[in-house]
Amino acid sequence: MATVLVVEDEDVTRLLLESGLRSAGHWVRAAASVAEAHAELAHSGVPEVVVTDMFMPGGSGLSLVSALRADPLLADVPVIFLSGRALPGDVERGEALGATYLTKPLSLPELTAAIDAAVQRVMADTHARGMAVAVIQDGKVGYVQAYGVRDAAGELAGVPTTEPAFGLPAVWIEERQRESAQMAGYTVVDCPTVVATHLSHLMQVNAARLLGRNEVQMLVEHVTKLAPKLIEDVIPKMIAIAPLQKVLQLLLEEGVHIRDFRSIVESLAEHAGTVTDPAELARRIRTHIAPAIVQQIYGPVRELDVIALEPDLERMVTQALTSPHGAVLDPGVADTLTRQASDMARRQEDKGHPACLLVPDSLRAPLARLLKRAAPRLKVLAHSEIPETHSIRIGSIIGGTA
Repeated sequence: MATVLVVEDEDVTRLLLESGLRSAGHWVRAAASVAEAHAELAHSGVPEVVVTDMFMPGGSGLSLVSALRADPLLADVPVIFLSGRALPGDVERGEALGATYLTKPLSLPELTAAIDAAVQRVMADTHARGMAVAVIQDGKVGYVQAYGVRDAAGELAGVPTTEPAFGLPAVWIEERQRESAQMAGYTVVDCPTVVATHLSHLMQVNAARLLGRNEVQMLVEHVTKLAPKLIEDVIPKMIAIAPLQKVLQLLLEEGVHIRDFRSIVESLAEHAGTVTDPAELARRIRTHIAPAIVQQIYGPVRELDVIALEPDLERMVTQALTSPHGAVLDPGVADTLTRQASDMARRQEDKGHPACLLVPDSLRAPLARLLKRAAPRLKVLAHSEIPETHSIRIGSIIGGTA
């Protein structure tokens, strides 16, 4: 659980937030103003998350966040804004400072989910930095790294390690052992390649966090040179930089390339006039660029080997995740899904096939979020994202037999 600093000037709201978060297992500190928040930070140290009202007498939440970002010890603390009367410009300024915005009134599950997500993002960033240092420290000068398939012949004498990008067991061996290792069925790479591969993998995994407003502005400026009228019609007339950044981050979080930025803007030109929700815009963009997504996963093949849900399980999950009373999935069902999805993703990769789960459109986003931790390399596609030029072959079924 996280240590949360709640900054809220309304006494009743503050007490309700404190009580609710404590009941959810968090450690809570509270302040009734920006000045009290600064005093609390100076006295009690760095919290894991700050939850703050945007508008308060004697100082705004924006000024508090600006001060946090200017302090090296507090610059990386996640901030969640709560407000029921923020203007679009206020939201954009908050997001530019790296804050998340939630609209009052809100439910406790919504707030705790946002807190959990913020903590996980910080943990992922810390892990990425630590792994980058670890692989550089682990590298052996004059050695090469060998890793093999399960049926590689023989064992190699060397220093056991783990291939950093995908967690495969590996061995640091001397250069003179390269040829014998390759003959035994091992893949052998030198130390600079190991480091470069791992850093490239880390950048892909953390691409959504690395995409800031400056990078988005650079993308816009680049495409403006190629299609000035398109950009003029869409950005910022139909969508501003801040929500555009969020849409792109949602795509990157699931490993969708945004290099074809022009196609993304063309989709926004069609939908951004009537849709403002970044998640819904990202969904429509995925459908628009579906052939590129499928090619990214499968390459040039036209028959797609996929994983599917057993029909009864699919109906159960659909009813649970699309209920008008809120998405609530039975823990036993969730455990079955995550465990079998992880196993089948590994089997698909062992057979040399991409690990991809095909589900109805309404299930794609929630299942992608649910399975991300258990099967991080599993891709989740919606039925509408399969191009008409491709056919499907179901290789494995979750909840049944292949």
